[in-house]
Amino acid sequence: MRTEHLRHGAMYLLCLLTILCLLTSCGSKRSDATGAGATASESSGTAAQRTDGPSSSSTFGSSSAVAVHFPTFELEVPADWSVRGNVGKVYEGDGMFLLTGPLDEVSGITSVEAALAEELELFFNTEYYRSQVRFEYEKEWEAGGMHRLSGTLHNDRTGGTLRFAGVFGTSPGLYCFYFWPDASRDGDGNRFMETTYESIRIL
Repeated sequence: MRTEHLRHGAMYLLCLLTILCLLTSCGSKRSDATGAGATASESSGTAAQRTDGPSSSSTFGSSSAVAVHFPTFELEVPADWSVRGNVGKVYEGDGMFLLTGPLDEVSGITSVEAALAEELELFFNTEYYRSQVRFEYEKEWEAGGMHRLSGTLHNDRTGGTLRFAGVFGTSPGLYCFYFWPDASRDGDGNRFMETTYESIRIL
């Protein structure tokens, strides 16, 4: 009889310990999940704050962002793209390229087209001649004191085309245009341009 009581007591104790272990493990998982949620919301809050100015957390595909400086402005570009140029610069990577730099005189779209055509000839002189470059605009709008453009660039020298999205400003004069090979990359090109546009800071 006594053995029977001891056996029941031991079983009862074992059941209590098992329940206690289960409750403890569920509680720690719940607190871990809560902690992870807090971290995620803190991260998204930080990212939201970064949209006000240059940051290292941007949407450039697999590349991080780096701020580049010009005399009158700065902006973000993909960190691992190659760069060439002195006054105006070309950044290349991920199957596309970015032309950016200051503009001395801005008298509307025509002066920006002339500057871009000149830079294309300078950086890619075997492929582009400034007199044989034409811009076809699909979208034009004003945003934050800047003029935004997107469309297709026609290269009459080779018969080829490039898609583009860009922005230019008049005070100070600046331009920033992404170019990519075809419409299948429109999502990437427009996203890259949006990220760079959001990072522009006048000095």
